[in-house]
Amino acid sequence: MFLLGVGFAINAPAWASLVPQVVTDKELPSALTLNGMQFNITSILGPALAGVLLTRVGAPVVFALNAAGFLLVFTAIPSLGKTGSGASQTLASFLRSIPSTFRYVRQAQNVGNILARNAMFSFFVAIVPALAPVLLLKELRLDASSLGLVFASMGAGSVISAIFVIPWLRSRFSTDALMIIAQVTLAGVYILMAFVHHCLYCLIPMALAGASWTLAASELWVIAQRSIPDSLRGRISALMMVLSQGAMTLGAIVWGVGAQIAGTRVILFAAAFLFLTAVLGSILWSRILQRPFTTQHPSILSLTP
Repeated sequence: MFLLGVGFAINAPAWASLVPQVVTDKELPSALTLNGMQFNITSILGPALAGVLLTRVGAPVVFALNAAGFLLVFTAIPSLGKTGSGASQTLASFLRSIPSTFRYVRQAQNVGNILARNAMFSFFVAIVPALAPVLLLKELRLDASSLGLVFASMGAGSVISAIFVIPWLRSRFSTDALMIIAQVTLAGVYILMAFVHHCLYCLIPMALAGASWTLAASELWVIAQRSIPDSLRGRISALMMVLSQGAMTLGAIVWGVGAQIAGTRVILFAAAFLFLTAVLGSILWSRILQRPFTTQHPSILSLTP
């Protein structure tokens, strides 16, 4: 599992920095939304297919097929021209590149604002994977099939929103408005989850959670990728992922401990209130700064190794 985590940490920022190079700026929102949608689809179909194969061919064959699938990815990598320094220079300056990334974030205030909003969103959205299973298994006493159905509704909500809802919203609302819609919807989902007492009533809140999560995550990535210069895209994408995963880890601990002390439903209400308060605070803070999301890049000549 440790090596899988290392592989993800190396692979994910590279793919994230690759997307803006293979699509136009106009296509970028749709491409990033499609990326999130395929992740949700594979997260549903992958475990289901693996479960079927495990009973027929065994775990070693399943892992071998998974490894072979990763090898097929090489055929999908487009041939791109060189956009940065050579590999030897990049490896030699790896240690110097870390502090230079933090210096850039300090100078580019809008990039720092994006990273902070991404961390805040990750902290609060962690309540879905952290407490939904507890609520469904402990409070509602669902069996495995019902639990799978509820989480499948989350994936279905993500896919349906990516295809039909998000393009319609993007044509009518700004990025700020879309983030507010997604975050307020998620806070409403937490309140609905605190009230439900039957499996069927969980389907709609979980579908809304998947849709809101996809919308907010895709908008944050669009903002970030448009604000980052090519020379720092991989490093800041990696930093964004580290902050997101760290915030989700911290959130899972906080919400889990809180549920143990005060109860799952009380924490869901508390999370909804705190989330709405944080959203309101971020709106007021952005009004005070009066800075749009579009970033004016500071000089990066002295920051890049």
